[in-house]
Amino acid sequence: MADLFGVRATGPLQGHARGFSEQLTELGYTRLSAADQLRLMAHLSRWLASRGLGAGQLTPQRAEQFLRARRRAGCASRRSQRGLAALLGYLRGQGATPQPMPPTACTAVQRMAGITASTWRKSAGWRPAPSAAMCATPGYSSRNTWPERRRFQCPDAG
Repeated sequence: MADLFGVRATGPLQGHARGFSEQLTELGYTRLSAADQLRLMAHLSRWLASRGLGAGQLTPQRAEQFLRARRRAGCASRRSQRGLAALLGYLRGQGATPQPMPPTACTAVQRMAGITASTWRKSAGWRPAPSAAMCATPGYSSRNTWPERRRFQCPDAG
């Protein structure tokens, strides 16, 4: 049984608790935030154990089942994929859980919708937000990121 930040982890994820705790510390999580993440890991580990599952069987679908169980139980936090992201990222990085499957081939309608959205973004002058490396580049201006405002003229209603 691992006891980190006052959290006891048992079950199939127990062997990953110390490494996850160290990663959270390296990432700058406060003691309280790290303890919250470890409590989530302990809950997930108990949930897996209660179903006779191991870490290697924690698929994205099972993670969603776990989150639904947390919501039904009235848990106030870490009830979405976003709340589980740090833990799943760590476990996947360690090879403990399977990577999510890549999306399947799109239907013609999905491809067309993607093309339409892509075409719209390009025509509207959309660009992704700047990365930290871009911002550190000499001469970079955040004004380079978003297109100039365009004035649209409405036809006279006359």
